[in-house]
Order: sequence, then structure tokens, then C-alpha cells
Amino acid sequence: MKLIKRIASAVLGIAMAVAMNPISVYADSETSNSDFDDFMKSEFVDTMENDYTTMHFSVADPDAYGIQKGDVSIGKIEDKDTIISENQESLDKLHKFDYDSLSDTQKEDYKEYENQLEAAIDQAQYIDLEMLFEPSSDVISNIVTNMTEFVLRSKEDAQDYITVSKSIPDYLDQAIKLTQEQSAKGIFLTDTMLDEIEEWLDGFTSKTTDNALIVIYSNRLKAASFLNDEEKTSLDAENQKVVLEQIIPAYQKVRDALEALRGTRKYGDSVFDLPNGAAYYQAALKGKASSDKTTQELLEISESYLKEMVQKLSLLQNTMSSTTQNEKVSLTTPEEVLSHLEKELGNEFPTLSSFTYHAEYLDASVATDAIVAYYMQCPVDDAAENSIKINGSNISDENNLYETLAHEGIAGHMYQRNYYISTKPNELRLVMDTLGYTEGWAMYAENQMWNYSGLSASAVSYHQLETSFGYTIDAVIDLMVNGLGYSDSKVQSYFKDLGVNSTYVTNIIDYVKEYPLLLVPYGVGLSYFSQLREEAENALGSKFNATEFNTVLLNNGSRSFNLVASDVQKYIEAQGGTASADSALNETEDDVPATSEKEPTNWVLFGSIGAGLAAIGIIAFIAGRKFRKDDPFGA
Repeated sequence: MKLIKRIASAVLGIAMAVAMNPISVYADSETSNSDFDDFMKSEFVDTMENDYTTMHFSVADPDAYGIQKGDVSIGKIEDKDTIISENQESLDKLHKFDYDSLSDTQKEDYKEYENQLEAAIDQAQYIDLEMLFEPSSDVISNIVTNMTEFVLRSKEDAQDYITVSKSIPDYLDQAIKLTQEQSAKGIFLTDTMLDEIEEWLDGFTSKTTDNALIVIYSNRLKAASFLNDEEKTSLDAENQKVVLEQIIPAYQKVRDALEALRGTRKYGDSVFDLPNGAAYYQAALKGKASSDKTTQELLEISESYLKEMVQKLSLLQNTMSSTTQNEKVSLTTPEEVLSHLEKELGNEFPTLSSFTYHAEYLDASVATDAIVAYYMQCPVDDAAENSIKINGSNISDENNLYETLAHEGIAGHMYQRNYYISTKPNELRLVMDTLGYTEGWAMYAENQMWNYSGLSASAVSYHQLETSFGYTIDAVIDLMVNGLGYSDSKVQSYFKDLGVNSTYVTNIIDYVKEYPLLLVPYGVGLSYFSQLREEAENALGSKFNATEFNTVLLNNGSRSFNLVASDVQKYIEAQGGTASADSALNETEDDVPATSEKEPTNWVLFGSIGAGLAAIGIIAFIAGRKFRKDDPFGA
């Protein structure tokens, strides 16, 4: 995803198809264990039945899976003991399977599900530090997104929407109570964070009949062919009453409650400053970066890549003319860009079949300064339901539109999900959240698609390096400040030695304190994928084939980087190459999975732990660039 400014109200629609076929790079030993498949399906069904909104966004036809609709609500806030016991129960069931009896694909599923469950247990230990109103992951804007993206497929859905809306005030009351308990311990938002949240709340509560929750639902009702006019009128009136009399007052209550707690934070303004902040960051980082590596190890990986980008970008800027830097792609609309990306996809990515999608500009009433665009993941059983939403006023020019759609669409998020669906994976894998992989992949794919933009080689290199530098420096500074407790002066000194302008660095330090871990998946994930590719190219030389390599990255879906690195190593060896033993990306992956005594990693299925709010499959493009007005290498 990407973040930036505001949005236009124009709406564009696109529906296209791409002819593609998945590639197998090396054979899978498919001695399948049907009991394991049944277990994974059962876990998927249980997950869907335990959270209505997650089910609604993840599955178009629940009946086909035997899924029984549970409590219709926005969600619930789970306590630590519940999170740990439920995940431990699933982990114990998983460990009963004989790993050696599984096929290669099932082994991959086993390892990733184990990673995810252990991670959830680990992060639950620090649930008291999960701030539900933190700007980078606040429940208030997430609720609005859940509701404005709520799909109406039937008359029952239209009524369920109203029921979910009515549950929002109770959910927010729970969130307020937990926040007050945290505040009593000195754990609360910084004043800067609080100002950001209050500004958003003021904007939301100031809208009445023009509120996004009224306008968008009304428009969806008008388009619903399964409702008659009388039903549409009735539902529209009922929703307006709920928004005006329940939801807006509940949001005002949140605003008042948070303001009453202003100044109660007893600690510094970084995650590291919180009690057990370093341990909490490490636990959260594993999910954000899709890696078991320590904060220090991930910093070293990202630092290595960043230094390479600084050197290359500095050299390029010294030799590149302003004319080259200002080159623009010749594509000006989402239709043109996506059509072009579709045609160029086969240059180095495997192809698919029945790849359909549409893109449209966001309604101004739901646009935020933070989002440039986002991809709404298609349900596990309806690959045609792909949607990209573009924040029009945050698209600065043709190049920005091109990179955004390469990131969100082809060959980024939308393509990656559809490719994995085409391999017919276990449904549970399709609802797991592996943010470091998914954002890292989209950054990597965006960079590769610049090669087919029609710009000169120098302009292509500039855009690739500028993007890589920008997101990696965000991640590096976040790791330093929030993860390892570097002082502002230490960070400044470090980057002064690299030749990066101090004002530029100061702005990023301020940003990562307000939005901790938000941009880490982008920078760390891009570092991983880029360095894995460099390692494969070095090991294979003329034997390296980009399509085969990218197929290896894609075939087993979004997953932890220890599994990705293992797959790349197998690929290199299968092609007669030798992987570097001292690679910074070396991830040990045993043939036999760890036992339950293993030091747990972290994962949160469907968003922030304790929040219980559906992630709804939104993968957005976070810009984090609106504050970068200065030349990073200027005076």
C-alpha cells in the first residue's frame, strides 16, 4: 500500500483478462496426507465462523464450505489468555501430524501455519502495549474502511450491514475501557499521535447526512438488483438513523475519552521507551517483516541494501540530466496503465488465466491523507472480485500512477494473490497475513515493472533507486529508533556519515515515532527480495532466468522469509549453482519442523491482536513521502 494526501471523486471502472499459466520450476513430491488437508480446511472454517466480518470479506459463498454464520458484529476484543489458548490449541493439533508423511506443499503449509500460530502466542504476551488508537493501526479508521468496503451480494448482506453497524458503539466502548486501563499504567499515545487521531475524528463527526457511512451504503443499495425499491428505501433510512444516532455519537465519545487522557503517557515517544518496548517491538517485527531474525539482524540486512542504494543513487544523480529525471511515461489513465502492465507482464513473470479486475477512484468522503491506493483482496472463492481503489488527489503525475498500479496491481499485490489462487492452495493459507512478504513483493514487482515503462535506461534506474532508497531508509530508521533505542543524535550522526541531509533524516525520525513499524514491511521486504535475486543472479550467471526465479518466489504464496530463502536455495542448487554460505539472508530451515518447545515467533491473524477487527484483505500503498520535501543528499 501507499500513503499521501486527499482524493478526487471521479470514478473509473476497468474489467480485463490476462492469459496466464503457472510454471513449475522443480517437482513437488505429492504424497499427500488427506487428514492434514482436512485439518487445514477445518481450521479455515473455524476461523471464518469465529469472526463474521472476516468471513464476509474472505468468502463469497460460505455455504459451499459448510461455514455457519456466527455472531453478526464488527468484531470483539479478545484478552491475552483467550488468544494464547486458542492459538495453542491449534498448534497442538498441528504438531500431532507426522511431518514426514506430508507432501512438499503440505510441508510448506505446515511450517507457515506453525510460524503464524507461534507468532500469535508470542505477540499476545505484550498485548498491554497494543494501543488501539495509535494512528498507524487505529480501530476507528479501520472500522470505517470495513463498512465502506462492505460488499452487498444479497438481501441478507444488506441487512447484516445494518446489524454490524449497530455493534460498533459497543466495540468502541470496549476499546475505550482498555485504553483507560493502559493509561492508568502510563501507557498512552504521545501528544502528536493524539492530535492526529483527534483531527481525523473531528473530520468524521463533522459530517452528518453527507457522512461516508451514509452516502456509500446508499449508493450500494441503489445498485443492488436483488432489492426492490421499498426495501432500498427502508434500509437506507434505517442506516441513516444508526449513523446519526449511534455511530457519530460513539465516535465523539471516543474523542472526548482520548482527550481526557492527554498527557498520561509516562514514557518517551518511541516504542523502545515503553516498558518491555524492545521485546514488544521484536515480537511485532516478526509479523511485520515476515522473519524470525532479530531486530539487529534485520537492521544489518536493510543497512546493507540501503548503503548500496545510497552509493548508486548518488552516482546516478551526479551524471543524470534534469531532462532524464523529468521523463514521464506516456500512460495517463488507470485503464491505459493496467493494460500496458498486463501486456508486459510475461517479460519476467509467470502467466495466469482468467485474471479479471477493476480499478476506480475513491470517493472523496472516505479518502485520507495517508493512502495513495489500495487493493481489496478477492475472496478465496471468487478470483474475479479484484478491486483497486486510487486516491486521486494523491497521484502527482503519470509516473506516480504507473508505480502505484504496478505496486497494487500488476505485478504487485493483485497479481501475486491471483497467481497463488491459481495454484489451488489450502484456503487457510489465503487468509494468513504475511505482511513483510506481501509488501516486499509489491515493492520488488513495482521496481521490476519500471523496466517496461518506456522510459530511458537512466530514468528507469533513477526511479528504481529512488523508491528503494526512500522505503529502505524509513525501515532502517524505524528499526534503529523504535527497535533498538537509538537516540536522535545517534541516528543523525550515522546518516551524516552516509551523506544524507539532516533535515530529511529528522523528518523520518519524527514520522516513525508517530507511525511505528508502518513502513518496515516495505523496506525490509524489498531488501530481502532484492538481495535474494542478486544472490541467485551471482550464483547462476548466464543460467539465471527471471521468470523461473520469480516463479520460485511466488509458487508457495506469501510466507515467512526463512521459507522463501530455502526455496531460492533449492532452486539455485537445482540449476547447478551454489548459494553463498555467508549470505546476509541465510535463513536456516530444517527439514523437520520445530517442536512446541521452540522459542515462539509472532503472528496476528486478521490485524492487531486484541482488536478483533477484520483485516478485510486491504493491502494499501503507504507513501510515507509527504514529509520528504528536501533533497536527501542536499545541504
